[in-house]
Amino acid sequence: MSETLARRPEEVDHLVRRARRARAWRRIGASALLLVVVGAVTGLYGPRTAQERSATSWGELEVSHPRVVRAGTDLTVSVTPRPARTGDGYTLLLGLGWVEELGIEVVTPVPTSESTTADAWLLTFDEHPGKTVVLSGRVPTHPRVGPVDTPVGIAPAGERSPAAELDLTTWVLP
Repeated sequence: MSETLARRPEEVDHLVRRARRARAWRRIGASALLLVVVGAVTGLYGPRTAQERSATSWGELEVSHPRVVRAGTDLTVSVTPRPARTGDGYTLLLGLGWVEELGIEVVTPVPTSESTTADAWLLTFDEHPGKTVVLSGRVPTHPRVGPVDTPVGIAPAGERSPAAELDLTTWVLP
């Protein structure tokens, strides 16, 4: 005849402790899953944009850029220069590493000339086009995950030192 559990109370206590531990782990797992779902619903992991502004004696520089991007998604950065004197040309300075890591390929409107230095992409507009400069591209499918920082500056045409500068940070998620 087999032994009943009532004859071995230490085994019953062990099974009860094990069931309580399993219930606690299920609650922890369900809570963690709930946090992930709430974060996704609120847009914590998805694309978010930020607007930065700098005002100097040259004029004003406003940049709208993605705060968070994912690998393989389209990317758009809007740069709006507002010089104090209308009609003045300018040079837009972008961090070269940022441009390469985020896959920026298209500039609208087309600049008069483009050049690079060791760490910057220089886009020169001889006349102020009177509109926003839009930089677009696609984030590489296997990017470096984490924050990508860059300075974005604007200088009078023909100069390389920025009159107005902003520091942008974009987080790349897998």
